Amino acid sequence: MKMFPAFRTGGHLMTLQQLRYFCVMAKVLHYTKAAGMLYISQPSLSHALAEMERELGVPLFEKSGKKTFLTRYGAGFLPYAQNAIMAISEGEAAMAQMADPKRGRISLGYIYSLSYGLLPSLVERFLSFRGDSNINFNFTQNMTSKLLDMLSEGALDFVFAERPANDSIEAVPVLMQEMFLVVSTSHRLAGRSSIDLDEIADELFISINPNTSLRALIDGCFKRAGISPKTVMEADECNSMAAFVNAGLGIAIMPHISSLCSYNVSVIPISNSGLRREICLLWKKDRQMPPSAEIFKNFVERENPPTSCKP
Repeated sequence: MKMFPAFRTGGHLMTLQQLRYFCVMAKVLHYTKAAGMLYISQPSLSHALAEMERELGVPLFEKSGKKTFLTRYGAGFLPYAQNAIMAISEGEAAMAQMADPKRGRISLGYIYSLSYGLLPSLVERFLSFRGDSNINFNFTQNMTSKLLDMLSEGALDFVFAERPANDSIEAVPVLMQEMFLVVSTSHRLAGRSSIDLDEIADELFISINPNTSLRALIDGCFKRAGISPKTVMEADECNSMAAFVNAGLGIAIMPHISSLCSYNVSVIPISNSGLRREICLLWKKDRQMPPSAEIFKNFVERENPPTSCKP
């Protein structure tokens, strides 16, 4: 037997079934016709509507001779009943879609440097593997801290970023991302096969936003090397840093994003710096996922072993 949601009114419970009975009766204004459309007996319909009137404390219908009319109370209540039925129907449809592994929407957050390589390739491989055109993605690009907040709040299903020190977050490694020195092609170091940090201690730096995990990684490396970098400007993401380097405003340390080929820059490996970070697929522990999201997680775990990202 199908169970219908209930709505509390005046201390009592009104069922979705009663609301549907009311809406059909309000449309045809004939008890026998309405009962036939609802596949119930006329006494059952009359009883259900009488219960509604008792719970609401007002008459919904009135008769004049052989004709039935909506009262002003019934006319006033009708749009609310229709909206409630519509909302429940939309909710049922949404839940049915979420429960279907061949359909659904996956919300992914990612740090800026992944938008040019890993993410498009991974999503393309997933959709090709599934052969499904009905699984859609919503993408959000931001700093790690902002993305983790959205993940915790339930606004995102997954985040691609560094693994946080947070026991409530599950992670699977996806990519080992190395850092490189990026200089303009007119810079004295352009074309070098490798570089030591000591050689760039006196250079002007284009740095990433200080609130990012990438900035913490780079600053930590400089600190261990006893270097105080001369930062002349900061940018929120790597593409902007590359544009400033291209303009000759300074040098930068960043991942090797694929868009670097669009700029007049030289990408140089950094010797013995240990500048690399592990990128993971992150999700909230103990949160139930819709089937489409579970399939995506399993795909990433199975099909995307950690690799290094090099030029």
